[in-house]
Amino acid sequence: MNFKHIESIIIPVLVFIIGVEISGGAIKIASIVLGEKLEEKVKPKENVKTQLKIANGYRPEDLSFLWENGLLGRDIPPPPPKEIQEVKPVISALSETYRLVGTIVGRTQRYAFLAPRSGGNIIVKKENEEIVPGAVISSIKDDMIEITRGNSKELIFLFEKDQEKFAAQQQSQEIPPAPAATLQNSTYQVFGTNESRNKPDLVQVGENTFEVKREYVQSSLSDMGALLTNARAIPYIKDGEIKGFRLLNITPGSFYKTIGIQDGDVIKSINGIPISNPQTIMKIFSDIQNETQFELKIERMGKEITMRYYIR
Repeated sequence: MNFKHIESIIIPVLVFIIGVEISGGAIKIASIVLGEKLEEKVKPKENVKTQLKIANGYRPEDLSFLWENGLLGRDIPPPPPKEIQEVKPVISALSETYRLVGTIVGRTQRYAFLAPRSGGNIIVKKENEEIVPGAVISSIKDDMIEITRGNSKELIFLFEKDQEKFAAQQQSQEIPPAPAATLQNSTYQVFGTNESRNKPDLVQVGENTFEVKREYVQSSLSDMGALLTNARAIPYIKDGEIKGFRLLNITPGSFYKTIGIQDGDVIKSINGIPISNPQTIMKIFSDIQNETQFELKIERMGKEITMRYYIR
């Protein structure tokens, strides 16, 4: 049999088995058997660059396409993604300067009420606002706030017992899950920390008209923590705007109960000023302490009622 005839059959077969990669019009052929003989017999076609690799003295990088794409062009799986190290939260140093006295948690807006431990007015902050330069409130929950400061995550708790529990778990390297706000049918919820106050002297002197002691008004309205804890407030929305706040779950003996507010009442205005946000409520309550009278306009079971209070 003619040797050249046999060689013309065997060479293409071996080349196919050993590996061929076609890329960008170039044919790369790996040969570890045929050596010089293969180089002599395989002729490049016109406009096609043929690259032959010689068995004797070939470099590993010459066959890189085999282990990069596989013998028949199969893709190798990508490397696993790098693990992102979770930042563990710590109790914020700001808890020594500020006390969290309440939160309002809503679907669209959230507020945190912070009282300086050195005294002074309560400040109201929303998510993504700074408490101090560099310390941003990243999340407000029903009983805590999360603060981002650089690459660290800090927490301030509403209740001392929760902070103590977290500190104990932190010492044992157990990080508790972040509590999540539970929203059902309501839009907002209000929480607080202080116990309800004793009922003061209050005398009804006419229909929806009362006299109340100045000492009680001043002590009640200056304790924003008690005002927050003694009722659950839900914004009363009409025509897409907040027209007041509905009070629910009012604590017996609290300021609200004492002045005659009932569960389900909507406080629409105080001294003629519409109630549309928490900041307005706080400012009005602060101003009332120095007044001789104040007036509430409420809605009860669909009916508007004006209640007047004379401070004595």
